[in-house]
Amino acid sequence: MRIAVLHSRYLSGPASGENRVFSDEIELLIKAGHEVKGWAPSPGTTSKAGAKAALQAVWSAEAVTQVRDLVSGWGAQIVHFHNLFPLVSPAAVREASAQGAGVVMTLHNYRLMCLSGSFFRDGHICEDCLGHSPWRGVVHSCYRGSAMASGALTTSLAVHRGLGTFDRIDRFLAVSEFVQRKHVEAGISEERIGVAPQFAWPTERREGPGDYFLYVGRLTQEKGANALIDAWTPDLGPLVVAGDGPEMAHLRAVAAPNVEFRGLLP
Repeated sequence: MRIAVLHSRYLSGPASGENRVFSDEIELLIKAGHEVKGWAPSPGTTSKAGAKAALQAVWSAEAVTQVRDLVSGWGAQIVHFHNLFPLVSPAAVREASAQGAGVVMTLHNYRLMCLSGSFFRDGHICEDCLGHSPWRGVVHSCYRGSAMASGALTTSLAVHRGLGTFDRIDRFLAVSEFVQRKHVEAGISEERIGVAPQFAWPTERREGPGDYFLYVGRLTQEKGANALIDAWTPDLGPLVVAGDGPEMAHLRAVAAPNVEFRGLLP
């Protein structure tokens, strides 16, 4: 089967879980015998400023052209979307459907309902936009801390909800049952959402206990690293923290002496 996979890359590069999933799933599909082509534009090389960037989030002409070429030119039978914003846009979903391909989208987060994608704001859970228009997120600059960027994303979601673009997706793949439930709460039929847990490549199994505990991830409030560091005491053994983020300085200051921060690692 011929499968096209599209993903708007995150600036965090290989440290991004979604960036890694995009690459790993392509490799997995190829190992299973499928023909796969991926397209993953990066904001660092293709994004425009101001009004052009906002328009791109609503309707990326470049992504539409890519999808048209992949389906009508190369013969993709399935187009699989990961992150749509800001460089792919829901317009590419419409084009894939219009060209007759099966359309699949992985739900890594809650971006179709929440501008931040996390249901988390100002240090607490926030579901103000669940089941509603996400205009509230513009007031709080929930997307990248920018009112302009939040407005562009909200416009894109509103336009494509109105056009029925997301109804053209044949199958959603949620990364967990919890993510699935939240999208069902927002109005997507449960029959359209399957659960596809993420995976890691096989590695040699270690014999016996390890030498330390390990946290891997961004150091942000919604990831919960602060709760881990607050609870960690010297009698629990060494803890290695791999990752970086806005909470790094604070966590270093309050961490127990047996917590080691390694920063961002390959």
